[in-house]
Amino acid sequence: TEFKENIKMLHWVIYGATGYFAYLWLSLKSCKSLSDNSFYKLVLLFFLFTALIALTTPPTRSQDMYWNLSYGKLYSHYGLNPYVATLEQIPDEPLLINVFDRWESVPMIYGPLFAIFIGMITFVSSSLIVTFILLKFFYAALLAIILLLVWDILGYHVKSLIQKRNIIAVLTLNPVVLQHLLIDVHNDIFVALSIVAGYWFFLKKKYIHSMLVLGIGGFFKYIPWMLVVIPLWYYVMESTNKKRSLRNVFGIFLLLV
Repeated sequence: TEFKENIKMLHWVIYGATGYFAYLWLSLKSCKSLSDNSFYKLVLLFFLFTALIALTTPPTRSQDMYWNLSYGKLYSHYGLNPYVATLEQIPDEPLLINVFDRWESVPMIYGPLFAIFIGMITFVSSSLIVTFILLKFFYAALLAIILLLVWDILGYHVKSLIQKRNIIAVLTLNPVVLQHLLIDVHNDIFVALSIVAGYWFFLKKKYIHSMLVLGIGGFFKYIPWMLVVIPLWYYVMESTNKKRSLRNVFGIFLLLV
């Protein structure tokens, strides 16, 4: 069934995900007697099971993957600038069957690094199945990195190991995360990675690294740029040499530009 028909099932997906999440939270609250190893194995088992289903499921409530891959092919196969040309110029592209007509006239709206990334994915193969697998497994790897960073970040904020493991379990098995990132393949995963990595460096007082990560993330999707001011402020305020710190900030700005 094509995506345009599946979109009608969106409300059932939401109801099912909400029920599953409520059951998950209640189950975790009753798992206090489980040893850490048993708990982690149980969470990992459920995550692998649900992630495998998610990775093999085509997008059910978003056209973004098809729209992004179409623009990747516009760039890598047709040699057109995705910020100038639109999908209307490649009407015979098979991927467009799953793209809403009103979006075919909209040029690339994301940052240049994402345009290059998606162009590299489609450059490897023009097959929907191959690009589908590449994109999904790459996103799964990024999600794993995010979860590892969040686990380390929780060490700065949460004293109780039980509370820490419950939080990471809720995030790992969150149906909204699995749906949004591994099924519908939204590029918000680059935003999440940039912000989480930026905060991870921020907690370690590596403000320059934090600014760089947020700055690079903005070239995928612009949201992280709004947060650069936070490590920038702390870097300047905590510096013993304000002039040198301002020169470094200016250098970072020039590097990103």
